[in-house]
Amino acid sequence: MNLETNLTILKHHKGGEGVNAITRSLGLPQSSVSTVLKNTINIKKSGETCTTLMAKTMTHHRKPIMDEMGKLLKLLIDDHIRSRMPVSTSIISAKALSICQEPSCPAQY
Repeated sequence: MNLETNLTILKHHKGGEGVNAITRSLGLPQSSVSTVLKNTINIKKSGETCTTLMAKTMTHHRKPIMDEMGKLLKLLIDDHIRSRMPVSTSIISAKALSICQEPSCPAQY
């Protein structure tokens, strides 16, 4: 089971539900629910760590040039799909390099 399911079980238990009620509502085996409840402390620690990592990931911002590059490459891919042309990693990489070598590209190397 994943961490999200484990935290859901703990939330139900904290709300006053018993093991049988949790197994019925979530459709999980009773042994799994009991094991999660026995490991409550470890699961809560994992949940706190995961939440911190998720918060860091959600606040990470890309540079504006990367956003612009992503938009341009999405247009390329959509155009290829619409035209029923093959799309490959090499085509996308070549286009990304050609975009960055244009004089208007602010991220020239």
